[in-house]
Amino acid sequence: MKIKNLEVIKKNLYFLSQLSREQLYVKGDEGNVHFLNTNKERTIIADFSMSEVKNKKEFSFKLGPLFYDIFSRIEKGSEVYLDFNKDKLICNILYENIEFKSALNSQKGETLDFPPYKKDNTFKISGEKLYHGLNLLAKFKSDLRLQTKNDELIITTQNQNGNLEVKIPSDMELKDNPVNGSVYDYEIIKHLLRPSKISKKVDLNLSWNDKINDNVLVVTFHSKNSENTIKYLFTPKGDLQ
Repeated sequence: MKIKNLEVIKKNLYFLSQLSREQLYVKGDEGNVHFLNTNKERTIIADFSMSEVKNKKEFSFKLGPLFYDIFSRIEKGSEVYLDFNKDKLICNILYENIEFKSALNSQKGETLDFPPYKKDNTFKISGEKLYHGLNLLAKFKSDLRLQTKNDELIITTQNQNGNLEVKIPSDMELKDNPVNGSVYDYEIIKHLLRPSKISKKVDLNLSWNDKINDNVLVVTFHSKNSENTIKYLFTPKGDLQ
């Protein structure tokens, strides 16, 4: 399989590596290939989905940090080919008359996936609006309360210096007007900032999870330059294992 947009996959792998450089989960299902990662507290899960891949078989394995290291060093203009087997990933890189080939063996370890969540009343906004709103709040570096109400995303924060509130309108009218809100640690939610800057559309969903007795936040970023997406799941507290 030839990578159609090298810069998109490099950026999204960089976002995944920000959660942890210790591992990378790879999964193939229903014609797509997914690269997933999580932080050690299991409060964040990220899923980069390559939708243009015509995958014909299911597989699931875990890689070490070498894949991140290889992709971070691939020069612009290279041709990159990936071949997914049930227990390894083969990577071919062509740059002018130089050829690089690696076969990365899988590690023993658990698979990674998103827990079930309700997809109704997904809040849709532009990446530019979300980035601008979060960027205005960034200097506070305090916990953020996210709330969806009356077709608006409301983000508030406060600390000893004062308080801030940002309201971002949805790009669609919701079926009803549920009031959903939860408080997220800034160090967790800051991972939304960079992906939103390079996304054309963002789907945001607050969904109740009985295991942690709170909402999980699921945010899907749609790339400006491809059909690929990266999706994050955040928990305000608790463990989804």
